[in-house]
Amino acid sequence: MLFPENSNTEFSENIRDFYTGFVTIAKKYYKETGKEVLFYPVYIDKDKHNVTIGDSTRYDSSKDFKEERDRIAHYLRDYIDNLANIQKQE
Repeated sequence: MLFPENSNTEFSENIRDFYTGFVTIAKKYYKETGKEVLFYPVYIDKDKHNVTIGDSTRYDSSKDFKEERDRIAHYLRDYIDNLANIQKQE
């Protein structure tokens, strides 16, 4: 489990922006195994004692790494932010 939030930058009232360096794990894993990593967004609601796991996104080794790194980090950040908004409405 990775916690890529940057404590110095806010994205929304629910979540901080993400460092993107964690995606390097996928690049290294692919180089070692030939397998592409799946990343899952996870939202933990402390007040409701609830954990929600969203739809995964796969590291695509055929794409430019910097673009993939940013795509994955933004996908996860945005998905978790949406999960937080849904939880607040319930």
